[in-house]
Amino acid sequence: MEPFKNIYNKKSIAFIADSIKRQCPSFQDKKFKKYVLKDLEKLELKQRVNLIAEALHETMPYDYKKNIEKLIKTLPSPQEHLDHEWQGELKSMSGFLIWPYCTYVEKYGLEEFETSLEAMLEFTQRFSAEFVIRHFINKYESKMFDHLKTWKKHPNHHVRRLVSEGTRPRLPWGISVPYLKENLSRNIQLIKSLRKDPSLYVRRSVANHLNDISHMDPELFFETIESFGTTPEENYIKRHSSRTMLKKAHPRALKLHGYFPVSRPKISFKLSESKIKEGDSLPIKVKVQVEKKQNLLLEYIIYYKKANNDYSEKVFRLRDVKDQNILEFEKNISFKKVSTRKHYPGIHYIQLQLNGVRFPKKKFELLI
Repeated sequence: MEPFKNIYNKKSIAFIADSIKRQCPSFQDKKFKKYVLKDLEKLELKQRVNLIAEALHETMPYDYKKNIEKLIKTLPSPQEHLDHEWQGELKSMSGFLIWPYCTYVEKYGLEEFETSLEAMLEFTQRFSAEFVIRHFINKYESKMFDHLKTWKKHPNHHVRRLVSEGTRPRLPWGISVPYLKENLSRNIQLIKSLRKDPSLYVRRSVANHLNDISHMDPELFFETIESFGTTPEENYIKRHSSRTMLKKAHPRALKLHGYFPVSRPKISFKLSESKIKEGDSLPIKVKVQVEKKQNLLLEYIIYYKKANNDYSEKVFRLRDVKDQNILEFEKNISFKKVSTRKHYPGIHYIQLQLNGVRFPKKKFELLI
């Protein structure tokens, strides 16, 4: 699979330049392409986005308000696609091609509140302004929240999602915003009305926002989701937002979702190999039997060896079933190289967890 950073390549840079040139004749398109392409290949994703934003600043007229008007004119009609569905076709200025526009606002528009507000509203309907908006919340706090309260009712689901996603207290890749962490109840009041939003895209963001809060204030988190109703929309949010608390086997989360202690469990858990190489898989065989039919949440925990010979644990879901008393299956657990985790050679451990109760560990050796 081609690296994601390659969305920004010679062809897409030329497309951006041509799109702007049609709306802004004074735009120095040749200088723009030269500025970007000189260093593009050696940069990672966010560095490429920053470079393109800097190039816009260097090659458009020094009039921020007019530049935003021109950039908005390059956009297609507002879209309802989901960001992850955008395939990168160079048919219009949308999807990830808009990210440098957002970064341009972040870098050069912080003192131009009204103009930047309009830009974020337009850009987010073709991509997402979740990163740039945090800079404005950081500077304009209550003023920005007043606008977000209005945007909750916007007809475009990208805008409604932005209300939740842009204010997440622990947004991945987003700057830390103290205002979003100091009063989590304020966040709840902002996003609570979105819990029944017709768009799954919006509700998923609300669930992720609440999951952030579960890390920081579990009591507030549970008070919030326990106050929700039982509509399909609310049930989705309750479940998806509880994923961290369920992995931690928090009793309140287990009870909320109907996972009660099992009676007289019989567990058969076998590893088909005692040693595996990095890149291979660990075959496991599992049979679980409990006394009566009930909701069962079966997970496994890998204890990964670290460089200092300590261990870090990670919980993975195996089965999640309703009204069952027997589970029996085989599974291959992959230990291929991944960019998000470095493997270290030596003894590792694996353990089953059933409805929050952990059973004895099994050990195996990972060879590098």
